[in-house]
Amino acid sequence: KNANHTISPALTTAGLALSGGGNGPLAVLSSHGRSMSLWWPTPLPVPALTGATATYANVLPGVNLAVTANAQGGLSDDLVIKNAKAAANPALASLRLRVSAPGLSVTANAAGNLRVATSATAEPVFTALAPQMWDSALPAAGTVVHTQNGDLIAKPSGMPAYSSQTGPGAGARVWPVPLSVSGNTISL
Repeated sequence: KNANHTISPALTTAGLALSGGGNGPLAVLSSHGRSMSLWWPTPLPVPALTGATATYANVLPGVNLAVTANAQGGLSDDLVIKNAKAAANPALASLRLRVSAPGLSVTANAAGNLRVATSATAEPVFTALAPQMWDSALPAAGTVVHTQNGDLIAKPSGMPAYSSQTGPGAGARVWPVPLSVSGNTISL
């Protein structure tokens, strides 16, 4: 925990500070003398920390936001929708995140990949792959599941047998999440 009530990973090759709760940015990323801040639409609760993951409980009713830091100073963020009632919340139909990246241009390509750079032709300072969502459908009947390094893996696909907040399982349906950028807003 930092003096300003943010949270940072102990080991990283670039700067990352996550919200400790409240109205400030969800995340501030720093790399090569540049920074980018991203805000969740509403004030955040104090997160529960487990390893490299900060979980903000009930950012919407029945929906947790799990943000995991990686060793390169980046992050992954996952909305964990706990049940069908939570999934039906109209607020999930369109999320708008405020972004600030002084001196940088924030754009998205047709596939929904995010690019943050000084110009359209410059090497990006920050990037993010197009977002996706998946369900927790079970593997098809008859799928052979075995243990590999303590994880349940489906044969022959090699995918995790069951969906988790970090990725789809062998039986999951996966959909792209449309992403667009307009001014200082990222819309999902």
